Amino acid sequence: MRALADTSQATRDGAEPDANVASHVRKQHAIVEARPLRLPVQAAPAATALHVDNAPTDGLAVASAVLGFTAIVPVVSQVLGIGLGVAGLVRIHRARRAGLPRRGRLWAWLGIGSSTFALLAWIAVLAAFAVIGHSFGQAGNALDGLNNLSR
Repeated sequence: MRALADTSQATRDGAEPDANVASHVRKQHAIVEARPLRLPVQAAPAATALHVDNAPTDGLAVASAVLGFTAIVPVVSQVLGIGLGVAGLVRIHRARRAGLPRRGRLWAWLGIGSSTFALLAWIAVLAAFAVIGHSFGQAGNALDGLNNLSR
């Protein structure tokens, strides 16, 4: 599309232009070609059901993380935390296979990891108490044997 930009040959004071002014005006106001504006092409984000920002978070996964971090009841809450974390992962996997958006995998893995760590820590503490108790029991029996010999 071509358009002739302002080709008026009138001067500022309204008098008729001479030949030099007219050629000067024509040089200044050249033919302008209108081109469509080209913007950089960006790929639109793919709208998938798996990456929806307002997808619900699985409650079992969050409960697993809470039980793993708080350890409300020793050993029992860790076993429940591991179980709820696995159940949450299963529910999230099934929902995604069905095409439904579901979040919470990180919560489930945090719950499983923290519950397992806390459970192992409780087992270590209980084992340490058992070893110490057994040592004290043997020491007490040895002292009782010495006490009986001295009488």
